[in-house]
Amino acid sequence: MPSSPPRNNNAGYVVLGWANASGTYAGSVYNPKTQQYETIKVPGAGPSGSVPGYINNVGDITFGWFEGTTFLTQSALFHDGKFYKSTVNNFFQTRANGINDNNTFVGAYQVTYTSYWAGFRATFQ
Repeated sequence: MPSSPPRNNNAGYVVLGWANASGTYAGSVYNPKTQQYETIKVPGAGPSGSVPGYINNVGDITFGWFEGTTFLTQSALFHDGKFYKSTVNNFFQTRANGINDNNTFVGAYQVTYTSYWAGFRATFQ
């Protein structure tokens, strides 16, 4: 998963992701009110880390996180100060790609390593 370009919401909050020199991914949220960055990581992500995808106008953030020492990605959602990892059975890997203000995010998944990527839409409450 490449580092993510900065993405922002209407309130001016920005999420961005990067990889450090050892290849571990991380991300931050920029708060325009405090003019500070806060590093944010998916708990339990493997040693390769996690990277934010998109932020909506209420502050929900999609994430990709790496399992173990592989570069297999899974999706996560940061909502109301808590992380929720995707738990979709029978998917080899997932990635969350976007989120709206109506509790819906979209992404892609693979059933096997050699299968094509397909899209999904998920809602949360």
